[in-house]
Amino acid sequence: AREAARERILAPASVSIENRLWFNEANESTYFLVPGLIVLVMTLIGALLTTLVVAREWERGTFEALFVTPVRSIEVLVGKTIPYFVLGLLGLALSVIGGLVLFGVPLRGSLLVLTGVSVLYLLVALGIGLVISSATKSQSLAVRLPPSPSQAIALTVIRDHLPDTLSDYSHTCCDGKENTLD
Repeated sequence: AREAARERILAPASVSIENRLWFNEANESTYFLVPGLIVLVMTLIGALLTTLVVAREWERGTFEALFVTPVRSIEVLVGKTIPYFVLGLLGLALSVIGGLVLFGVPLRGSLLVLTGVSVLYLLVALGIGLVISSATKSQSLAVRLPPSPSQAIALTVIRDHLPDTLSDYSHTCCDGKENTLD
């Protein structure tokens, strides 16, 4: 019985371990870059364009006129946000259709889940833009600030699929670690 047990222990394993890419089995770069570009388009529309909304009103002097109207502040914010929300969803739709038709990137999974998560992401980007826009009084300053948080968000999503130099930059930008570019 001991000899039979030794033979079973020394027998070759019947399990083989293989590396496999789950989400991009063909290992094509477009399968990584197109979803990253969708995030970048939504971030730029959500954060960059929204930062100009309130700052433009301060510069033109029309924001004071909004104070004397019977409109509540939440109504002003929603009214300023809706066009960019619709623009962001349009950018999402065009990016997904472009990815499918032009680049042949397959859409696996639920379109409803993709839309829901994208709506949440777009709301966060719009919120970042409105906070920056409300904190600054000039468009020139408002345009310079969004690249910091909004690009950090986008680079965090796509940084593992960038070339080495940009990947090092994104890790520095988003992780706060020292940059080690050679």
